[in-house]
Amino acid sequence: KSPAAVAGIVPKISFCYQTGKFKNLNGKVEFFKEKFPAVAVEVEIRKAEAWCLANPKNRKSNWERFLVAWLSRVQDKARPDKCGDKRSWED
Repeated sequence: KSPAAVAGIVPKISFCYQTGKFKNLNGKVEFFKEKFPAVAVEVEIRKAEAWCLANPKNRKSNWERFLVAWLSRVQDKARPDKCGDKRSWED
């Protein structure tokens, strides 16, 4: 194990412009799925990767914050569940 792994330090998420992929997502995908249940997390991560490649001048210093904001916007845009709407026209 690396010294960082032994110390319990989780490496920061980064983006590799050569491969077009996020690095160090270990365990974060499951965390994101739990926190953003209305989002297809893997699909949105791929969309975010495409956006990063298309906008290389907009490099970020905190990629985890970028992904959380991205997923939050998608979660907010998700259509509400019809069963969850308890209002009726008689109210």
